[in-house]
Order: sequence, then C-alpha cells, then structure tokens
Amino acid sequence: MFLTYTNTETHKVLRKGFDRSPLFTGRIKGIGPRYCPSIEDKINRFTDRDRHHIFLEPEGYDTNVVYVNGYSTSLPVDIQAEGLHTIPGLYNVKMLRPGYAVEYDYFPPHQLKLSLETKIC
Repeated sequence: MFLTYTNTETHKVLRKGFDRSPLFTGRIKGIGPRYCPSIEDKINRFTDRDRHHIFLEPEGYDTNVVYVNGYSTSLPVDIQAEGLHTIPGLYNVKMLRPGYAVEYDYFPPHQLKLSLETKIC
C-alpha cells in the first residue's frame, strides 16, 4: 500500500463537479452504518484541511492496477479523471474504472446461516 494526498488543486478541480454529484446534491443518500464520506463530502465538510489521505492499494501481486481508497465519489467521470491527475504520484494515471456511489455492508460470518440468511432476522 502507498499513501498520497489530495491538495488544493485537487479540491478546486473536484468542486467544479459538485453540482453534478448525486451524493453531494442529495439526490442519493449515504446512510449505511459503515458510510465513508465521499471525497466531495470531505472537501465540503472539512474546509479547513488542505489535503486528504489517498491510499493506493495494489489489486494483486502481478498487476499494476491499484484501488484508490479515499476517493469514493459520485462525481462525473471527467471530473474524477481530472482530479486524479492533480494528486502526487498520479499525474500520469490511467483510470480503468470510475468511482460510483455504492455502499458496502456485511454480516460477520458467525451471524449467517448456511443459506446465507442472517440469524438475527
């Protein structure tokens, strides 16, 4: 895993798309118990911060594909790509799959039946 950060230029670029972000405008809501704020939420809510962590997580041992953790977003693809190019270490990055608004949740395995139904309900 590698660590880099957004910066004021990244924030400036991403703000250009806030009006087209379903998460940011409230057309969809992040309400899950494990909700991680989108990058647009972080920039808006923590205006006093000039940067935010971006973790680059390799997708495997035999690939140069990485998951850009900390950049979850519902921003338009063009804004996502432009913003990535402002982050140190990603200036020449090629975006394979854009971010999209999705929430993940799970049940710990001990709470599931063999049929994958939850034991709680």
